[in-house]
Amino acid sequence: MSQSKPGSYSKLGSYSKPGPHSKPGFTHSDPYSLVSFEIPNAAYTLIRGINDSGVIVGSYNVAPNSPMPPYPSGFVDDKGTITSIPSTGNFKGATVRAINNRGEYIVNQSNQYGGQMTLYAKDGTVITTLTHFLGTGLNDKGDIVGAADVSSASELYSIKTGTSTTIRVAGADDTSAADINDHGEIVGHYRDAAMNLHGFIQIGEKMSFLNYPGASQTVINGVNNDGVVVGYYQNDTGPQHGFVDFHGTMIKVDFPGSTSTFVSDINDRNQIVGYYGTSSGKSFGFVGTIDCSPGRSPHAVIDHHSL
Repeated sequence: MSQSKPGSYSKLGSYSKPGPHSKPGFTHSDPYSLVSFEIPNAAYTLIRGINDSGVIVGSYNVAPNSPMPPYPSGFVDDKGTITSIPSTGNFKGATVRAINNRGEYIVNQSNQYGGQMTLYAKDGTVITTLTHFLGTGLNDKGDIVGAADVSSASELYSIKTGTSTTIRVAGADDTSAADINDHGEIVGHYRDAAMNLHGFIQIGEKMSFLNYPGASQTVINGVNNDGVVVGYYQNDTGPQHGFVDFHGTMIKVDFPGSTSTFVSDINDRNQIVGYYGTSSGKSFGFVGTIDCSPGRSPHAVIDHHSL
């Protein structure tokens, strides 16, 4: 792991750059603010997770003409201090997929022989490694969700007991669990026989399903401890749009000027992260929040200025 200079945060419209230790997106008096984030000189930056302290994780790839290998690397951004996490050994690419409130984070690596997940402590020491397994979410109680290389179902793995439980939607072609909160609520998506994707929410033995109204594809990526879920949806034709389901109130999230928007995670402060695509083919991360002020309907806090 290596330390690098802070990533570039930009406020929509003016693209002003706050100080490296500020918390962009959450302290502005302007009620419409969403912040774009980019690893310097990266061809793309994808934000995958955020904890309650505002630490974000994800992956990036270097520019095409860089002397570095063209494999993605993971990163952890702790209030402006970025730790870059490249792949190791014979693996070709790494991504930091999730982080919990203890600062523990999942690093996935893969090659032609399969995947490997390593769970790191906040100080960078290894807690455990699972081969032929890729993790997608974890909570503060030592529970991890993910999938084995060759499985059409997902697994719930307990660090405490070393045991796993299969997660499968009955009748689905495959099931992909994405996240788990401290109450054991598991979210993800499944694929039906018509190749359409649908969201699912599992609490204990009870499973319910979520489809964004009018969408043919719905993917749930994250859930916080209040049960607010995030993800993206797509119609039969057209771009992907992010969404937040705030206890039945659906909130569409589109980064202004983007060609596609994906919401990856939400923490208990209702801060959201994700990434968006542009017409140039480049992708950027973003950080934002959901306005849940008393007396107001929840809505995504975005800047309505044009890029």
